[in-house]
Amino acid sequence: MTIITGAPTWTITVAGDTVSFGYTGSSRYSTPRVWGGRGLGITQTDLPGFVQALATVPEYESLVPSQDDRAPIWSKPRYDPDEAFVYVTGPCQLPVVLPGYAPTATFTIQLRHIAALRARLTAYLS
Repeated sequence: MTIITGAPTWTITVAGDTVSFGYTGSSRYSTPRVWGGRGLGITQTDLPGFVQALATVPEYESLVPSQDDRAPIWSKPRYDPDEAFVYVTGPCQLPVVLPGYAPTATFTIQLRHIAALRARLTAYLS
């Protein structure tokens, strides 16, 4: 298990092929939203810090991409002006299965999907 210090509002732990994210921000409204296995939402304000945190996750060349990795796994980010959240569809997981987008301070993403998520979000911020 490797613990990485990302941005001030994020803690990151890499264990095997799973990356766990912890949101440590103080605003309850800013808590990320995850739909288990379907998507992730981060506030527009927190997004640059999240991308900075993603950049601290080491890329492990020893991971062999699966057949599923050939197709785009993450959608283009979509901004919701009513909520001020940026949403991407992709393989995010919750500690407990809940229906729809649920506020959560912790979620996981498979290590092999981090680089693609980082690329999508970086392009969105550019």
